[in-house]
Amino acid sequence: MKWLIGICLSLFLLCPLYGQAYQNRTSDGFRDMSWGETLNEVRKTRNIEFHHHNDSYNFDVYSSNLRVDESKFLAGRPILDNTLILGFWHDQLIMVGVPFADQGNDYLIMVAALTQIYGEPEYGGDALYWNNGKSQYAIQKADQVFLVLIISTNFAEKVFEETIQRGW
Repeated sequence: MKWLIGICLSLFLLCPLYGQAYQNRTSDGFRDMSWGETLNEVRKTRNIEFHHHNDSYNFDVYSSNLRVDESKFLAGRPILDNTLILGFWHDQLIMVGVPFADQGNDYLIMVAALTQIYGEPEYGGDALYWNNGKSQYAIQKADQVFLVLIISTNFAEKVFEETIQRGW
């Protein structure tokens, strides 16, 4: 779980650097969760577990198991351990990470699905990025797993600005 959270953090830090390209569709969160929803609001529909606070960027990282009534798949690929990674900044949901096992061509299938929906990705480091205006999407592969990270564009910019003001 720690390596997933590490990947989330590294992708989160890079997302504000990418422009407002590929505004094909709009999204205001993930599944039944909306950007800016409070921790208590999310707790009403999900069991979540605190993992740690990131002092550098001032946000909290939680995990949540998928609900019984919730699809265990995203773009036809099974979600690893039925787990989501959630990021909260000032008690507001700003990020959802979705881990996958890379079995066969799963990573390539997910990249193709995101590209079909949001257009050609931007490349940065070892990750691919898409932006639809309200949400930014990143995908990064590590060994036999990969992570899709969905981040509120608005909150990513605010976190980035706050971090700069605090003196990184």
